[in-house]
Amino acid sequence: MEQYSEKQLKIFQNFYESCRKKEIDPTGSEADKQRALLLAQENADLVRIFGEKLDGGHVEAYRMGKQRIEEQAAAEKKAAKEAKIAEQRRIDEQAAALEKAISKLYGRDKRLFFLQQELDAALKNRKEVKGVVDRYVQRYEQADKGSQGSSWGTMGGIAAGITGSTAVGAVVAADAMNKDTNTRAQNAALKSDLLNQWPIYQSMQENAEARVKAAQAEIEKAKLSLMEEHPLAELMDEISLGKPQIAFTAGNTMLIQIEVSAKSYQIAEVPAVLDGCFIAEIYEKEQKVGEAFLNFPRDGITTKQQILKGHCLEAHPGVSYTVLILPAALWVIEKYKFSAEVPTLEKLIPTYSKKFTWKAIPTRNVSWQQRLEELRLESERRAEEARKTEEARKAAAAERAKKNKKIAMIATPIVAIVVIAGALIWNNLQKNQQNDSDYQRAIALMEAGEYDAAITAFEELGDYKDSAEQISNVRYTEALELVQEGRYEDAISIFTELGDYRDSAEQVEITQELQTEAELLMQYQTAIDLLNTEPGTEQYYDAVSESREILEDLGDYRDCEELLKDFYLVTIRRTGNTNYGPFEYYYGYDSEGKLIGDGARVYIYGDDGRVTGFRTSDGTATVTSYDENGRMLSAEDAYAVYTFNYDSDGRLIEISRTSSYSGNTNRDTYGYTDENGTVLSEGEQMCYLGWIYAPEKNK
Repeated sequence: MEQYSEKQLKIFQNFYESCRKKEIDPTGSEADKQRALLLAQENADLVRIFGEKLDGGHVEAYRMGKQRIEEQAAAEKKAAKEAKIAEQRRIDEQAAALEKAISKLYGRDKRLFFLQQELDAALKNRKEVKGVVDRYVQRYEQADKGSQGSSWGTMGGIAAGITGSTAVGAVVAADAMNKDTNTRAQNAALKSDLLNQWPIYQSMQENAEARVKAAQAEIEKAKLSLMEEHPLAELMDEISLGKPQIAFTAGNTMLIQIEVSAKSYQIAEVPAVLDGCFIAEIYEKEQKVGEAFLNFPRDGITTKQQILKGHCLEAHPGVSYTVLILPAALWVIEKYKFSAEVPTLEKLIPTYSKKFTWKAIPTRNVSWQQRLEELRLESERRAEEARKTEEARKAAAAERAKKNKKIAMIATPIVAIVVIAGALIWNNLQKNQQNDSDYQRAIALMEAGEYDAAITAFEELGDYKDSAEQISNVRYTEALELVQEGRYEDAISIFTELGDYRDSAEQVEITQELQTEAELLMQYQTAIDLLNTEPGTEQYYDAVSESREILEDLGDYRDCEELLKDFYLVTIRRTGNTNYGPFEYYYGYDSEGKLIGDGARVYIYGDDGRVTGFRTSDGTATVTSYDENGRMLSAEDAYAVYTFNYDSDGRLIEISRTSSYSGNTNRDTYGYTDENGTVLSEGEQMCYLGWIYAPEKNK
């Protein structure tokens, strides 16, 4: 087949699409072939490519264009599939990192890990709520001040003084009075609207404070939890393990699960539970390929069967594996009732809640006791090798430090030799005392967190004792502190420089896992914080839209998917013109998604959730009829009758106000744009759609 350039293939693709639009297939009937030829003869590019061979070449162009589109579609489909796999793989890696981090927590520390997350969230929420309430109070004070008006008489006097005409002054004063009256009315309406919203803000403040106190109380209570350590063999004898099963996520990561139950426990007659973690070692034939950390649930385990799950990143679909389940750590701890706000493992790792097709995985014919003994012996062997290596290093250093001393025969009285020897011994004694003092000072500097000063002190000591090793110990201690402070990059840099010192390589992995989780948690918290922006403002709707985008990007991290269900597309803003100039109103909604106010009206709701009336600058109107969907059709107050019309999508498109005295009718028509600004319909006033967050809407 002839080779075509990319440019030519693009021309063929356009020709194919032109044929498809006209429903022509030159590979089918002869009539279509001729119709396609006429179309090709009008295409200068095809004429130039095929020349005299256009008749027949146009069929080739059609086929090549079709093939190109199919290949592009296949490539896009493949890329989309690979992107989906990569995204899920990223989520799996984060889950595995969190599982490993939790597996290293022991006893009360594991329980406090869950509680601390809720406290951190509560403290930040309280701070944000305070900012929201402060801004609300500021707005109310501004509206209160604006409702008091200005001195229009003074403005008229100034105008009269400038022009020398009292008539001009009177006109200016009257105009200022009218504008001021309108402004004061608008501020009074805003003040009333804000006042009606105060219970919402007050409730937010009280709930935020109560949440912090509850979280703090839970932590203090959990610190006092009774705890007992038992021999591992004893606890394992009391555990019932089901058959392990595996499945693979969309990211091609192995997920392993196993059913576990234990007996009822007590500590000093207080109900207790079993807590801890298992390690699932995954083998391909006789070679271990990876492992998964199966953490016990937040509340521990008793007689009720629980399912433990964990991710193994190294295993892949299509390979036969076996598994060995080992106890990593087990302990008995007082039973504790967590509040609903404290996250569970399922909340932290949403993959656990997804549905998979599980299949059994064979277990290795090795007991957990035998495997733990192998691991213990291997650990001791490595420790012994490290000890010998360190001894050899110190011996070599000592050998290099030795100095050959030449003793010359001198004709000096014995007493002089004794005096000289005594002086040397005294000097060495003094030097050793000074070195010991400097060594202790260096240790004190390290313990005080003065790491740079401690390193300098140990460097000055040279080969005294283990000063060289202590330098690495100082750096290691500093890195651990940096991790606690959340300075992960700095900590990773130090652990990397330390190489194989202690468990520095493992600490690099742990710190990277913590850093990844911290970054995701920060994005998640940002999305949550944005939802606490002051309602009914431009900033609020921008914040809600941004929060929604972040939650969508986070995918199934934590409860993002559940949170996204509470976002709703509604009218958030309205603009238009009056005799006094252009206006812009932002709508306000409560946590149930009910419209509180739209700038012209403040709405009143009944127990059934329907609008029963609304307040305007004229007074309070009562709804007199509804449509089948519970929307207002008509309302009336002491001055007028109102009617409401909606489009097929349920959007308000017209409000008519008929005066009860004159019978005159005024109509306001409404057009709409979608959340991207695309105009959907036209009207005298334009309404703009956007997102709100209403978690109580369907509860």
